[in-house]
Amino acid sequence: GHPRVLIEKKKLPHCPYRRGERAVILQPQHHHDEPLAALGLQLTRTLDRCPLARPGGHKTSAPILLTLVIQAAVWMNFAVIGLEGSKTLYIGYLIVTALQMGGTVDYGILLTSRYLDLRKDHNPGEAIRLAKKKSTVTILTSSVVLASAGFAEALISRIPSVSGIGTLIGRGAILSAVLILLFLPSILIVFDKFLTPKSKSILPKGELVHE
Repeated sequence: GHPRVLIEKKKLPHCPYRRGERAVILQPQHHHDEPLAALGLQLTRTLDRCPLARPGGHKTSAPILLTLVIQAAVWMNFAVIGLEGSKTLYIGYLIVTALQMGGTVDYGILLTSRYLDLRKDHNPGEAIRLAKKKSTVTILTSSVVLASAGFAEALISRIPSVSGIGTLIGRGAILSAVLILLFLPSILIVFDKFLTPKSKSILPKGELVHE
């Protein structure tokens, strides 16, 4: 007695759009290029925000290294989901990626900026030691605040999807801080010749020599 309902039922099987939570969960399976697109977008944003890449600054090597380190932390964060055999909402993937990459890339910018400033008067080893000494407290404070907010959301929320997003945010903040403090210093030293001007070098004792 309701023709309109019958018509809608006939159209549903042929509808190209998915509905419901299952569709949101399975959506990333059909977007294999999403990680590369996110990496390119973050690299563009880092080049725009990072003072090291602007006129008068250093080359674009620093922003590229920072983006790769933070993106590695994002991949590690979502790899835990695969190891656990759990799932996450597609919108959760977008939210966590944006927050983790946009909110934690400043950690790397801070450490790299201080390293390059100190590199003018010190050798790579001494410059990175002083840069870490001046940046560690700031990076840890910021990461703890972000991680606390994420874990608090996970504990307070009774909605599983929202709680999972909070867990990802908290874990992502910790992973980003760990990679910045433990791995980025070594990366900066390895790629030091691409980050510092070639017209001058630093002797082991910290003496500046112009070539």
